[in-house]
Amino acid sequence: MVLAHPVLDARVALAACERAATRLHEQVAREHGDHLVITFLLLTDCDDPDLLARRILDRAAQPQATDSACALSWSDIKTVSIEFAAMNQFV
Repeated sequence: MVLAHPVLDARVALAACERAATRLHEQVAREHGDHLVITFLLLTDCDDPDLLARRILDRAAQPQATDSACALSWSDIKTVSIEFAAMNQFV
């Protein structure tokens, strides 16, 4: 989970998180042979911690291999699951 600095543009923060998630996923796969789903959430505007908790628990329970690495904002996951939002990034 990431809280961006108010001066930092959210697109810049999301792009940096996306790159970090991808690098971490690839490093774990290369060094350990494991498929690990990496998710960064930019939560600066999160106004519903209970919904956020449900979204994170759902993400943790989802099957692996639906996606590998992503960075999403609160607005991306406020109305849909993290899994759905992440898959939409790839299509």
